[in-house]
Amino acid sequence: MKREAIVVAAGKSQRFGEDKLYFSIKGKPLIFYTLEKIISVCSLCILVCAKDKLAWWKDVPLRIKLVEGGAERQDSVFAGLSALACDTELVLIHDGARPFVEKSLIERVIEEAEKEGAAVAGLPVTETIKKIENGWVKETLNRENIWSIQTPQAFKREVIVSAYKKGYKDGFFGTDCASLVERAGFPVMVVLGDKKNVKVTTQDDLLMAEKLFAINKKSKIKNKNV
Repeated sequence: MKREAIVVAAGKSQRFGEDKLYFSIKGKPLIFYTLEKIISVCSLCILVCAKDKLAWWKDVPLRIKLVEGGAERQDSVFAGLSALACDTELVLIHDGARPFVEKSLIERVIEEAEKEGAAVAGLPVTETIKKIENGWVKETLNRENIWSIQTPQAFKREVIVSAYKKGYKDGFFGTDCASLVERAGFPVMVVLGDKKNVKVTTQDDLLMAEKLFAINKKSKIKNKNV
């Protein structure tokens, strides 16, 4: 099944204060680490970025197709879907701000999507979850069946495209790709994700990312010396 990846990197980084994806860690922009992981599994990769960053990518030696993003994340993903090759059958979608995704997780999500039509990475919630209204607790939810969803997410092309078209027709904007797919009536399989597969959102996240990269680098050096 021919597959193609969409890496979403068109956000405004409002909570971060600057464009976090281009912040240098160990001599490379954060987004490079994400793209290298995705390209290692999907050789065809669409990078959806902000209009003012298109020129920045022109001479970058990575195998990517550039697409201008939209006003919302959903618009950016749809721009990527509209740029898919005609014979693409499976689409992998990943946040540019998740540079620690492991190749094995990407492969497992793709494998399930090929079988089931739609699959996402996620983790079971371990903390107590409460519903709050106006600062007051209204209900403590049963966390047994509650999961926190990550990317990557993968879908058969006909599934994700039809779900997005229905969403736009109905004026619905989802918080992730899977929410549109669910709403369109397609079942979505959840693959056990990875705690290290964090999304860099704040300055504190960046500090954690720098530490994780340093730890990973030391681990690789140690393994080579074994």
